[in-house]
Amino acid sequence: MKEKKPDKKKGRKDGIDLSRDILDLKRKELFDFLTEQKVYEFEYRKGKTAVSFKTADALFPSTAAEREYMPGPEPAKDDSLPEELQGKYKIISPMNGTFYRSSAPGAKPYVEEGDEIKNDQVLCILEAMKLMNELKSEVSGKVLKILVKNAEPVSTGQPIFIIDKKYE
Repeated sequence: MKEKKPDKKKGRKDGIDLSRDILDLKRKELFDFLTEQKVYEFEYRKGKTAVSFKTADALFPSTAAEREYMPGPEPAKDDSLPEELQGKYKIISPMNGTFYRSSAPGAKPYVEEGDEIKNDQVLCILEAMKLMNELKSEVSGKVLKILVKNAEPVSTGQPIFIIDKKYE
């Protein structure tokens, strides 16, 4: 029985197939990009190839009930805030994105400074990679200060609202 010789790949004299290495590299670059952008769910299928990144829903739960087990932000001294806002409850951005006060351009903002809010009330939209994510209140109280202007970028952990929290 004759042993088959490996076919030489087109354009390569040594016959080495780089397509597998390139595919692996592209997957790693994609994974690194999705991780860096904090995308937690992604699925791609083509023929017999499937790539899927599952969501980590517990990281940024969408309802207050799901957030109950998570430690909330603690009031902290922030030298950039006036004295009357020191120690008040801060609602922080759970992700990098763009802050929008309303659901559409020209629409009424979800909340204004001075508004009374309830637990689980939508406060704003955070856009990340063309996905619109509602940010809901974790507490009831009064909006004392909106720290971000409409259509400004926000970072993970950045305070967005200062709330005078009602203790129920």
